Amino acid sequence: MGFEDIIKEGEQLVEAHPDQAKAAFDKAAELADGQTGNKYEGQIKQGEELLEGKLGLNNGQ
Repeated sequence: MGFEDIIKEGEQLVEAHPDQAKAAFDKAAELADGQTGNKYEGQIKQGEELLEGKLGLNNGQ
């Protein structure tokens, strides 16, 4: 299984379970914020929004 196969499988999982994926991204961002003492809160939020938008999870936000 190559990298492209892993990406495709991840996209399929996100498509099949969007609510769980969104919750996981939110939790990961929260964890990253906590680990960095919120020092990079803006960059973490921007990355989360970019990823969610790329995967179609931003629900028009």
